[in-house]
Amino acid sequence: MERSQQVPKKKTRTRSGCLNCRRKKRKCDEGRPACGTCRRRSEHCEWGLKITFRAENAQGLDGQHPSMRKMARRRPREFEILDVTSEVIRDYNAPSSLLESEDDDVDARPMGRFADQYRQTWDQMRDLQAWGT
Repeated sequence: MERSQQVPKKKTRTRSGCLNCRRKKRKCDEGRPACGTCRRRSEHCEWGLKITFRAENAQGLDGQHPSMRKMARRRPREFEILDVTSEVIRDYNAPSSLLESEDDDVDARPMGRFADQYRQTWDQMRDLQAWGT
């Protein structure tokens, strides 16, 4: 058969390819555990369903549904809010030598690295303001 007379082979589209091929819109041969495309490209081949929830398909439960009545009977939990402002201010204003030592674990202190970085940034800002005046 001549080249001009050859009928191109129709590619069939699958809807169940691996997640990687579907995400990158590639043809997947659906080989398991890894498809041929992912194997050739040395990529991680993942299988499963990609589920997308749409707001227009959302449904709610009627208030009379047994599970909703069960929730309504529960007593709300009680919480107590503690004001620790004075402790935070005390720790923030304490000399850094009291808060830190060579073997001190930054992560073990309240708010860990955040407090350490915040204090450093605040000190730098205070120094810049003092320098500018």
